Amino acid sequence: MVLFKRGALQTEQIFKELATADVLLVGSPVLVEKCCQAGLQPHLVYHYFDETVLEKLSLLDLPFCDFTFAGSSGYGYGVLHEPRYRLLLELLEKTPLEVWIDEGGQQKFHSPYQWTRKESRKLIKRILQSIPHPVLDRLAAWPSPIQKTMAKVAKEKRHGCDAIPLTDQYPGKCHPGVFGLDMYKLLARSKLTLNKHSAPAAGTVDNIRLFQATGVSACLLMDFGSNIQQLFDADSEVITYHSTGECIEKVEYLLSHDRVKQSIVQTGQRRMLKEHSTHQRCRQIDVILQNTLNR
Repeated sequence: MVLFKRGALQTEQIFKELATADVLLVGSPVLVEKCCQAGLQPHLVYHYFDETVLEKLSLLDLPFCDFTFAGSSGYGYGVLHEPRYRLLLELLEKTPLEVWIDEGGQQKFHSPYQWTRKESRKLIKRILQSIPHPVLDRLAAWPSPIQKTMAKVAKEKRHGCDAIPLTDQYPGKCHPGVFGLDMYKLLARSKLTLNKHSAPAAGTVDNIRLFQATGVSACLLMDFGSNIQQLFDADSEVITYHSTGECIEKVEYLLSHDRVKQSIVQTGQRRMLKEHSTHQRCRQIDVILQNTLNR
């Protein structure tokens, strides 16, 4: 999505370059629509699950977690990621959720001499977040090297984003982010795991967590998307929610009904391996390439 959040002139140039491609594969319904509006002919190819992970996965008798989330908390990533932050904040308060998260505004610096320009802006932003937004609005009007940062923070505060890291509020339930096989192990030993898309998904679902979680037999509780039925059955293969209240209700129900949860796990993994594996995506891409060559 980053390509489409930049200036119009740059976006126009990107579309111009993409128009030279013989085959354009896009992983999001939202991006498909944007490409079509620009006169391109994209093919929708979703993420997938690499089934060879199952051969490498060993849980080593690790204890199970009731309810988990792994990924970006939304903190430090601006207003487009605020809904995830707000959801996690309430779930940490009202459910047994534990999170393994990256909080972008909380980046640690190994040495003061290694700070990058981006890291310096993040630090300045955190300092500015402590200032009331009416004051920031006035400061943002002054010529300054950090004027853009002040204006951005002021805008976020007006939208209710004057948040603090989740790790500061719930240190006992927040853990460092996990990646690779460690992430898959966490998902596999989760009785229930959460998925939440950011605002750019615009009411659709497309992220890779859909396939990672179902691939390793996790019961997936995810935000509803208009295209979910193209990927999974929203009642038997994954469980969806439309609001925070509904999400909390379903957490309570699923954690107290093991047989229902186990049925969802089995049917979800079966569908994933049948339609969303590496092999299936390669077959889909092969068909696209063959049709292009035949034309």
